[in-house]
Formats: sequence, C-alpha cells, structure tokens
Amino acid sequence: MDAGVFMVIEVKNLVKRYDRVIALDYLNLFVEEGQIHGILGPAGCGKTTLVDCLLGFKKYDKGSILIWGKGLEKDAYDIKSNIGVVLEEAAIFAELTLAENIEYFCGLYSGDRQKVKELTRETIEFLGLEDFIKLYPKKLSPGLLKRLNFACGIVHKPKLLILDEPLEGSDPHSRKKIMDSILELNRNGTTIIYISQDMEEVEQICTDITMLDKGRAIAHGTKEELKDMISLGEKITVEAYSLEEEQLRSIQKLPNVSDAGYDKQFLTVKAKKGRNNLIALLDFLQEEKIPFGRIYTEIPTLNDVYLEITGKELKD
Repeated sequence: MDAGVFMVIEVKNLVKRYDRVIALDYLNLFVEEGQIHGILGPAGCGKTTLVDCLLGFKKYDKGSILIWGKGLEKDAYDIKSNIGVVLEEAAIFAELTLAENIEYFCGLYSGDRQKVKELTRETIEFLGLEDFIKLYPKKLSPGLLKRLNFACGIVHKPKLLILDEPLEGSDPHSRKKIMDSILELNRNGTTIIYISQDMEEVEQICTDITMLDKGRAIAHGTKEELKDMISLGEKITVEAYSLEEEQLRSIQKLPNVSDAGYDKQFLTVKAKKGRNNLIALLDFLQEEKIPFGRIYTEIPTLNDVYLEITGKELKD
C-alpha cells in the first residue's frame, strides 16, 4: 500500500452461506478514500449480499469488514452517520411529499431542525427538484422517483456513499442528472461504491473496478488495467459478401487472430494485441477477391474482459 493512502473499506476473506449456497466465497475488497469504486458482475454474483454485509443487514460466516478502520457494530453511530445508501428499490414514503421525504431522511441523521431544512433545500436544488417539492411519489415519473430516492440517500452529505443499481429504470434526463451528481459529490470528497451489472455505466464513471463472479473478486484495477489483463487487442467487423468456409478458416489462421466468425454477411475477427491487424485482414480479403463494404473496429470492453476471464458475458 502506498504511503498516505487511506482505506475506507477493507473486506478480507468474507464468506456468506445460505444453507448449501455460497453467496460470498472468501471475497476480498479494498476501497481507498476518494475513489468511485465499481463493483461489476452479473445477477447472482454476490453484489447485493456484499452490500447487506457491509451495512450490517446480514451476518456473515467468516472474514472481516472494517469501515474507516473499525467494525460496524450496532452502536457505531459515528460510522453509520457518515454513510449514505441508495438501493435499486426506492425507500420512500407514499404519504409524504417529495420535500417531506427528503426532510424526513435528513432528520434521521440530525436533530437540528434548521440544519435539516437547509440540507433539504440544498439537496433539492442540487438535483433540480424545485418544481416537484409538493408532489407525492405517485405523481412522479420513474425518473423523478429515482432522483428522489437518490436525494434521500445523500441529503446528510455522507463521506461514504453506497449505490446499488442507482440508474436502473431511469429516463435519459434523470440518468444524466444523477450521473453528474455522483461525479460532483466525488469531487467534493465523497468516496463512492458503485454497484452495477451495466458495464457502460461502470466504465464511464468509476476510477477503480472490482469484478465479481460466484461470490469471488476475480479481477481488480482501473478500466485500462483490466483491459491489459486479456489477450484481446481489438475486434474487427467487416461487411463481407460471399465468404466461403475455407476462406474463414484461413482468416482464423492469420497472425494475431484469436477467433473469427461469419454470420449474415458480417465477418467478426478478434485480434490479439499487435500492430497492423486490420491491414493484414484487408490484404487477405483483397488477395482472395472477397467484396466487402463497411468496416468497424472496437477496442476491448469490460464485457470482453469478463468473458475472457470467466467464459461468461456480463450482458445478456
């Protein structure tokens, strides 16, 4: 660990079982102060169980969890008061207006009524909710409900914010508003855990990423470091016509080619890291007099990383 680096969360060898099912399998996770740390994995990989254990909602069988160097005991109010949580399912009250909901959740952390009102007003302005303060949740669009749910989790200005699928089901405007707000909170010093199975969200917003599979942390690093772990250098897609099976086999044998497939007039080639992969492929097509049209090249995605490590895709 570098000198001066402060760990907000340290999870070591965490095990959680449900009867014979192992939800967390000696999982390790380290979150440094100031990070937006992505927890990425498909449904059923242990993400939600990890959140429940972090927040003390569920007991675990083995291992340890430290938050700011301390265990999260029942009476650890100094720790709990500095944590904000936004879960996928909205935790709001139908009988309270938008403003009343935000004020209520802020009041759980402070007994100073004037401070609560100030923080509520600031949060409403921060998320652009001024025009909706008197509306009840049933009158709000799904996107506004997402913003309200987010507001209730951040109104007390937590130092650590845990987000579990915060953008699921939101419209593009609310999605951008929440995403911009997350980045602003982080710039102002909030450490964030961002839990999702959406690789594009995680790649766009997270400074560090931990990938989970079957309850284990299988890879960790920045998005660039994760992509450097795999052999795939680029994916080339060519709109090709009349490609014969023998020609496809020849493409599969080209230098640096790890895989190639042909379907519905589209040739897809996965090439290993190296130079001139596209040039070599185009030279072959021209030599074989194979007519082709549009050409696309893609750098590896986090889905490619997950696929190479686990043999499974992140996305459906």
